[in-house]
Amino acid sequence: MRAKIEKLFEYRKLPELVHYDNDKDQDTFLSKLYGLQEHIYYLDRFLESSWDIGSEDVKPYWTPIYESLTSLDIPEEVHDDYLHHIYRYQDHELSLRDGVIVANESIPYYYYYKSCDVKLIRRIIYENNPALWDMFVLSDWTLFDLITEIDDDIEDIEEDQDVLNGNGFVLNAHFTGIDETYSKFCAYLQSCIEKQRRKAQWIDDPDWSAMIKEWTIESAQDTRVLLEEKRDKIKNEPNILAQNRIVQKLEEKRN
Repeated sequence: MRAKIEKLFEYRKLPELVHYDNDKDQDTFLSKLYGLQEHIYYLDRFLESSWDIGSEDVKPYWTPIYESLTSLDIPEEVHDDYLHHIYRYQDHELSLRDGVIVANESIPYYYYYKSCDVKLIRRIIYENNPALWDMFVLSDWTLFDLITEIDDDIEDIEEDQDVLNGNGFVLNAHFTGIDETYSKFCAYLQSCIEKQRRKAQWIDDPDWSAMIKEWTIESAQDTRVLLEEKRDKIKNEPNILAQNRIVQKLEEKRN
């Protein structure tokens, strides 16, 4: 689990933010962030493991998440505000049990909530390090976090076969077809690239904001390459979608 969390943090540039222009020892702070992420992953793992889940079933997984916020000196009265997006993501995952496929809605809407854990960690880091406040605003990271989450879904089409994960790419590919899904995702990635290039051309950014735009463009380009590879794989091995566990559950519900 720790290796998975460290990989996530590195990919999303989180340790760089923790240590930026900060003379204080941040190892304890970073360790607490790892702990928070670990408890979020335990909740996610539970949601992936069982189809029949009630509201009471998830409560034991939320307790350590709230305790992690307390350990990070976040006041109890704002805990629900910090966790709002994680609750929304949980609702999306549970709605699949009722046949509601939120993943078939707009790409930015779905992945905004699916990147909820990273947004939460990034917010906590940002508020803990005043040196970052003049370098960027949190919304500068929105497209980067969306694209890296999309990349994860596309990369994980095989890994997600045996779990009940609302993989937006898989669900779109199965229910709307791989060609239409490829076009939809490719068009969105291209729109992100163009949007960031326009902003970079006209805005005199602080260093961090400029780097975020560059990272976003690079991530979108890399994800487009991966998208093409996985499209071809699905076309050559169509059973990849049919054998996906959550696809099978949804097909059972439809029939």
